[in-house]
Amino acid sequence: MSTVEVTRLPTRDEVSRRTWIVFSDENIHAILDDEGVLLAEMRHPEGCRFTPSLLDSGLRLHERLQRDVAAGRLAVRYLVWASARPDAWNLGGDLRRFLAWVEAGDAAALRAYARTCTRLVHETWRALDLPLRTVALVRGRAFGGGFEAALACDLLLAEADARFGLPEALFGLFPGMGAWSLLARRADRALVRRLVEEAETVTARELHDRGLVHRLLPPGGALSGLRTFVRERALVFARDLALDRVRRRVEALTRHELDDIVEIWVARALALEPAMRRRMRHFARCQARAR
Repeated sequence: MSTVEVTRLPTRDEVSRRTWIVFSDENIHAILDDEGVLLAEMRHPEGCRFTPSLLDSGLRLHERLQRDVAAGRLAVRYLVWASARPDAWNLGGDLRRFLAWVEAGDAAALRAYARTCTRLVHETWRALDLPLRTVALVRGRAFGGGFEAALACDLLLAEADARFGLPEALFGLFPGMGAWSLLARRADRALVRRLVEEAETVTARELHDRGLVHRLLPPGGALSGLRTFVRERALVFARDLALDRVRRRVEALTRHELDDIVEIWVARALALEPAMRRRMRHFARCQARAR
């Protein structure tokens, strides 16, 4: 078993002072510094989940970067997704809305939501087709769609006490917006079964041992650990970009694959048994309380 990598905390003089607000609304506050780190902090005003409003903000941030980085107006090396909450990165899809759409038999709403998610997952997995690296900087819990979004990033950095899970099987569903595709390309079958089929919660330490978490950071040390990581990789950044391109070529994840799985997910959601809908309602209440 590997041990926690204790990351040296930078001194006050080492912390970048110059920052620019690139994007800011009620859902996401994104600040770029002079080292090329764009810290996109999810604010979670409606609860710590992927609401339609948060998804829309994510798309608009992506569009801003695709326009301005490509044109040379923004110098971004790392797009880092973080959470304003220390106890939770993201707790997944919007279960309250899912349940309402399931009970209304609204396949179109379920499909539209899920395809927005797969668009964001695929854009993140492709690093927006820009010369930058995407990073999930995880503190606390990353469950369901939150775990899916973290897996889509080039790098997953997590505090050692962070926890990850895909609870969908507990209420009769499965993670339908990228988790299985991403895990199948990076993890052994036994771990995929534990996470997807058995809905186990695992620690950042175990995912680090399995190669899914790229660096463990001390509890409370996410931002300082990120800074140290960026500086350590500065000399090999161009090589890392090339390796990311090779990995994406080998993994060959397509939107077609993701959207095919969405159709299976929508059909299963609409067929959920009453007992499973009651379980989903319980999870939705738990998710709503985690504000």
